Amino acid sequence: MGHVPTDVAPDVRSRNYAIEAHVHVPDRNAAGVLIAHGDATSGYSLYVRSGKLVHDLNIGGQHTVVISDRAVPIGECRLGVRVRHLGQDSAGPGPALGPREYTLLIDGEPAGSVEAQLGFVTLISWSGLDIGRDRGSPVSDYEAPFEFTGTLSRVEVTMDGDQAPRASDARKWHGSEAARATGPGRSMKAREHGARANAKGRIIN
Repeated sequence: MGHVPTDVAPDVRSRNYAIEAHVHVPDRNAAGVLIAHGDATSGYSLYVRSGKLVHDLNIGGQHTVVISDRAVPIGECRLGVRVRHLGQDSAGPGPALGPREYTLLIDGEPAGSVEAQLGFVTLISWSGLDIGRDRGSPVSDYEAPFEFTGTLSRVEVTMDGDQAPRASDARKWHGSEAARATGPGRSMKAREHGARANAKGRIIN
């Protein structure tokens, strides 16, 4: 569990993408953040609370929340969210506009969805990305850091393959227990300002 600076975090602005966390849920009381990018002013968070999977899209303090239509299973499972643009083709030269659909996934199967007119176009947040907790001012309506009480082995962020790649990203990103990023023409270790990062990220072409 740890922190990844924004400049090496997956760039999901105006993209179709999916996030999937590989977890072990010990019991019905398990709760906490799986992945959170941003802070109370802007960002997104995927977390477990009251036995359900939750995704919160926070745009300037305006929240679009979807809660799973069934309980998170006990034991090993995959918890995620899939984001699709319903308007302009996001493979085009400009930012994808129009409504977006956010679909929760439990073991790859849909578990509830919501449409949102707002989305990230120019900036998510400079606050960075957290795995397994939300260490700053919280993205959603929980008390930070809201650490995940189960076992989180890894988080994957996957961009759709039919979209034109940006110089700043690659197709798939893995996050787990320490922080490293590899991308086109660069390889660097991610460090927190004044503290050592303990989260791990890899970007894969």
